[in-house]
Amino acid sequence: MQELRESGECPMILMPRTVLCNEINDAMLQEIGTEVQELVAIDTLDSIVDKRIQKKVEKAYEKTNDDVTRTAGLEKRLRLCVGCKMMLKRNRNVDLGLVNG
Repeated sequence: MQELRESGECPMILMPRTVLCNEINDAMLQEIGTEVQELVAIDTLDSIVDKRIQKKVEKAYEKTNDDVTRTAGLEKRLRLCVGCKMMLKRNRNVDLGLVNG
C-alpha cells in the first residue's frame, strides 16, 4: 500500500466490520503526522415517557452508543486531522460536490 501512495495512487480498503475500518483509519491518521482531533457527538433523549416504560426506553437508547446502525450510520466519535481524507455518508450539498461515497 505504501508503494501505491508514493506513486500517487489512492487505494481503497474494504473491511467487513466497522471496528476494523476504525483501526485502519486510526493508523492512517497517525501516519499523516498532524495532531488528531476527536469530535464527540452530544446526543440527548428529550421526550415525555410514561414512567412505566421509562427504563425500557433508556435501555434501548443506551444501545445507540455502540451501534451505528441505530444512528443512521452516524458515529459517536469522529477522529480527524489536517490533511486526512474523509468520506461522507450522506449528501450534504450536491452543487458543491459534497456527496456520499
